Amino acid sequence: MFPAKLVASLFLTCCLLSAQEVIPDSLAIAAARVQARSCQSSGQLEPALAAWERVLQLAGEDAMAREARCELLRRAERFAEALVELEAAMPLAESYLERAFLRALCGRPEAAVADFQRAHELRGDVYGALYLWIWSDEVTALQAFSEEPGWQGELARFGLGLSQAAELVQAARESTDASMRAERLCEAYACLGMVAERAGRRADAEEYYLACVQTGVTRFIEYRWARDRLTQD
Repeated sequence: MFPAKLVASLFLTCCLLSAQEVIPDSLAIAAARVQARSCQSSGQLEPALAAWERVLQLAGEDAMAREARCELLRRAERFAEALVELEAAMPLAESYLERAFLRALCGRPEAAVADFQRAHELRGDVYGALYLWIWSDEVTALQAFSEEPGWQGELARFGLGLSQAAELVQAARESTDASMRAERLCEAYACLGMVAERAGRRADAEEYYLACVQTGVTRFIEYRWARDRLTQD
């Protein structure tokens, strides 16, 4: 038997050695994140991409770093590279709607439809069904939401042809909460823009996309889609 004090001393030594290995790595990851966010907020594209890559090198697979790189590449209109980043994060984020829109931006509508279908299956809300309809004319999934009160029902009824564009916009404007009103208008204008674009009405689509971007709801996927379509050649 080893003396109790010796065992305790050995245990403490092991803990200290482990800490010396872990703490520097943790600090390095934190420093890399700070640098990445600083570069990103100041609009330094390549330094920000490199800093987020450094986070990945230090931390291993990291959904936040992948998604940040994806957004930076989207802003630079490097959509194919952005798609690669998002797909690398998929096992962590499962952002099927995000990938669907990126695939559409990259000229892969069939793959986008498959992701919209998967998004509908996983999310269980109206959005996967709505975008599935826009991109494939499949309305079956929307029918489950047609009788719902509230905003999801409004979106579904528009998709099913039970209301018109002006009615959808009016329903979005009726929210008494300013933040929610902006969010709903962002979704409505993006939806109307996609419908117009799919119908070949490019001028109308651009008008709707501009209105969507003017809502300023930058965290919404609909905002990013409208922004990207307005800048994409």
